[in-house]
Amino acid sequence: TTGDDRAAIHDALLKLVTSGMLVAATSPMASGKLTDQPLASRLVRWDCDAGLPTTANPRHEFIEIDDISRLLVPLLDGTRDQDALVTALSEAISQAGLRITDSGAIVETVDQASQVVRKNLPAMLRRLELSGLLGQ
Repeated sequence: TTGDDRAAIHDALLKLVTSGMLVAATSPMASGKLTDQPLASRLVRWDCDAGLPTTANPRHEFIEIDDISRLLVPLLDGTRDQDALVTALSEAISQAGLRITDSGAIVETVDQASQVVRKNLPAMLRRLELSGLLGQ
């Protein structure tokens, strides 16, 4: 590579690190843990906001993102507890026009959707945690 190429790579990496899209580490990175106000990494939130079907965790493993998780992950900015997440995710599902089911029956109202989200949110957050998508 030329000096110009190296400078361009350096600049691109620096921008990624300073924006929080890339985390530089000299030792293996641990995945984040589920907290009262869950936080997904900026990269994962950005990927979901962009509608991408996959993202990567700190171990550079590709993780598929389903439609509901694609709405949930951008909400995981560390400012919402589970009650606030239920409300925000239920509204996002309604605005996106997604149909969800409960025991095989299509959920028709926002209130019903909120109940289904409340019931399933802990498992959804646990799955994100196990995938290494929370933290940082």
